Amino acid sequence: MNRVILTGGSGFIGRHLIQYLQQFNDLELILVLRRALPTPLPAQVKQVVISDFRDEQAWESVLQAGDQVIHLAG
Repeated sequence: MNRVILTGGSGFIGRHLIQYLQQFNDLELILVLRRALPTPLPAQVKQVVISDFRDEQAWESVLQAGDQVIHLAG
């Protein structure tokens, strides 16, 4: 199973990327967001982390959980 960390999933590009990634069955998404998404999340989203990007401790634990990072925030 490939675990991808995605920042910026609540933005325009992030929302469309999540829709695109739904076609891959061997993919698990870890979303890192500033606030929760109001919409239902697809099955590939296994974890949602609500965090400020300046929180170094939160980032360390998130980065250890994934295999790849797609950074769309900021």
